[in-house]
Amino acid sequence: MEDEYLDSRYTPGYTVESIELDTIVSRVQQLLELANTAFVERMRIIESSFVNPSWGIHGRT
Repeated sequence: MEDEYLDSRYTPGYTVESIELDTIVSRVQQLLELANTAFVERMRIIESSFVNPSWGIHGRT
């Protein structure tokens, strides 16, 4: 796939076959799912470090 990427950058008429496009789309979807999972988990950690039940949702007042 690396060769295809390099060719696409430097070959004016480069095309992607349907099966290759399906693979790329599938991999991008997997990456988005992983990124979303990591983001949600990180936000949960960050939020839990700032929220104290006695302070309320916005921290100390």
